[in-house]
Amino acid sequence: MCTPCKSPCVTCISLEGCLSCIDGFYLVGSRCSKCDASCLTCNGPSKSNCLSCFGSSKITSNGFCSGCSSSCNVCNGTTCTVCLPGFLLYQGNCVSTCPIQTYKNRDNCVKCDDSCTECNSTNCNICASGFSYILNNLCYKSCPLNYTPNGKYCIKNIVPP
Repeated sequence: MCTPCKSPCVTCISLEGCLSCIDGFYLVGSRCSKCDASCLTCNGPSKSNCLSCFGSSKITSNGFCSGCSSSCNVCNGTTCTVCLPGFLLYQGNCVSTCPIQTYKNRDNCVKCDDSCTECNSTNCNICASGFSYILNNLCYKSCPLNYTPNGKYCIKNIVPP
């Protein structure tokens, strides 16, 4: 039976073994690790490991992204503080859609809890790798005390009278 790779893997050899990663992540062995927030794609964790940048921000010869993108309305050095209409602010950059592990809140992309890969302002919809059960908008490896797994959720144990 085929199962989809767990995000942030794009292609994988197993549930936890990645061959490639989504934008914003780079491959370390068989795991995807997060790029610096200034990089769209990268080959390492620091600001100098960028391979490509957001919008029209340019990559320098030493691997940094410089300048704000053309979708930025108010720029402070290399950090955008207000995007043009139709764009969302994400960690000082303007994006057309919120990246994985974030959700749209007005004109910003807001980070989900680390245990969650897909969420909105009130719900975690998909748990991050290593987490299986959802309770109160957070993901758990196993259900907390007094809770029982029910599909992908933890439900309160019902004590008979």
